[in-house]
Amino acid sequence: MLSVNQTSATGEQGAWLEKLKKAVAETGIPDNVYVKDTYDCDDFAGDLEIKLTALGYDATFTVYWCKEKNGTYTAHALTDVHALDGTVVWIEPQTGKVADLDFDGDGTVETSTTHGSHRKATDGNCRIEFYDSRAAAETAGVVMD
Repeated sequence: MLSVNQTSATGEQGAWLEKLKKAVAETGIPDNVYVKDTYDCDDFAGDLEIKLTALGYDATFTVYWCKEKNGTYTAHALTDVHALDGTVVWIEPQTGKVADLDFDGDGTVETSTTHGSHRKATDGNCRIEFYDSRAAAETAGVVMD
């Protein structure tokens, strides 16, 4: 899956990206307060997905797990937005900034649309999964909080 690079987006794509970033800020979601296990990354991402969808964007929900050098895994949730040209922008909903999920640096973000073992990487040492919504991720077996 190709992602929009915020530093090289120009023309129509650049204008779309600027409009998206403004819309993200106007949702107010990045201004919410993080509360561990109560209002954390999956809540931010789910709420931003809902707000952006209501504004007409094709927004969905992404979760990923990355294997650390010590063998443990870290997990995170983001909101992804699909552009008309097929590229995807991942938004860090806690800051409103565009996130780069190309963990292996090959120019493509490899993802999955099904929940599986987070030990089966899709991009670098990370497994990236995307779903229509937070609820769809939960239905697929993704554990939240």
